[in-house]
Amino acid sequence: MKTFVLLALVAACSAAVFKVPTTQSGSLRAKLIKEGKYTAFLAAQHAARIEQLNTGSQPFVDYFDDFYLGNITLGTPAQPATIVLDTGSSNLWVIDAACTSQACNGYPDSGYKKQKFDTTKSSTFTKETRKFSIQYGSGSCNGYLGTDTVISDTGTSWLGAPNTVVSAIVKQTKATYDFSQELYVVDCSTMQTQPDLVFTIGGTKYNVKSVEYILDLQLGGGKCALAVFSMGSGGFGPSWILGDTFIRQYCNIYDIGNAQIGFAQAHHSF
Repeated sequence: MKTFVLLALVAACSAAVFKVPTTQSGSLRAKLIKEGKYTAFLAAQHAARIEQLNTGSQPFVDYFDDFYLGNITLGTPAQPATIVLDTGSSNLWVIDAACTSQACNGYPDSGYKKQKFDTTKSSTFTKETRKFSIQYGSGSCNGYLGTDTVISDTGTSWLGAPNTVVSAIVKQTKATYDFSQELYVVDCSTMQTQPDLVFTIGGTKYNVKSVEYILDLQLGGGKCALAVFSMGSGGFGPSWILGDTFIRQYCNIYDIGNAQIGFAQAHHSF
């Protein structure tokens, strides 16, 4: 059984601005494409899914892309942990040190080491009687609720959009679908000249340059990847994931005190 701890943050909200340094995991998809191994990888994934049809089903979507990691500390005394900064969920959960399943210990082939939180070593941790269960688009987790002191030291990297929007982008950019890589491609020579994507949020227009949504993954043949994919409806209307495509050009500011999100033009320094 997978056991996780869902933590309620014990903190005082203020008007202070907290800056959290992040590290980028690196896109597995981009890495495999550059190494010429992505086609074989997809074939293995599809074969595994077909084999699993004989035993049951599990909703699972994996885009094999980047994710951003942030360093936090949990409990008293502080236990360091590296977590995925998931803006698609409002819940913070960590793996209980008592969990010994394969999912909790991690899979060696993934290249990522699982970290666990030992609640017995935290003097400020309080376990609650309530349980929790969360279903994600790419898996699920369940466990129990708890409260503790959490200090922050600090989803997919591509643009997810409704099918009709992706179709319009494909038509406008004259992209074609690469069935072997399972993505849309355009001529790399058009990377600088393709039209901007324009997002209207709260009445304000945000332009995203083509160099942000067209990526050179060394596909060969002068082709570059169109960093977009189709998403179905989440039940409350069209679903979107802006991802790195948007974040590279606009900083995201989360104003907890005023319950609002702001965007500001990013200024990159190298």
